[in-house]
Amino acid sequence: MARLMGRLTELQVRRLGRGWRNDGGGLYLRIVDKERRWWVFRYGAGGKRYHGLGPLATVSLAEAREQARACRALLLKGEDPIAAGKAHRAAAALQAANARHLPSASRRIGKHIVRRGPTRSTPGNGRPR
Repeated sequence: MARLMGRLTELQVRRLGRGWRNDGGGLYLRIVDKERRWWVFRYGAGGKRYHGLGPLATVSLAEAREQARACRALLLKGEDPIAAGKAHRAAAALQAANARHLPSASRRIGKHIVRRGPTRSTPGNGRPR
């Protein structure tokens, strides 16, 4: 029997009560109360691994399904979705840090290269020590 996917509708998502609501294919909507609702992708042996996809207020049902599809594709390639997400965030943070610091570093290096001066200190009479 094939797995059912796309079980939830937008109307059901807005009206459902507390608990874990399965959309199929490992995608769940975790509902604690009206304000705290978020999408989770469950995978691994018995669904023991949880990958948070974002809160319902910012991630729509269609976006959550697309993210879950991407997670399933990573699993088929033998990659862990959580590790892939961490690596992606680390690469983005490194790129942002480089973009923020490289221009100022090159200006500082440029000033040191252009600035010329004595390589050693000289006493008051102008003679080298």
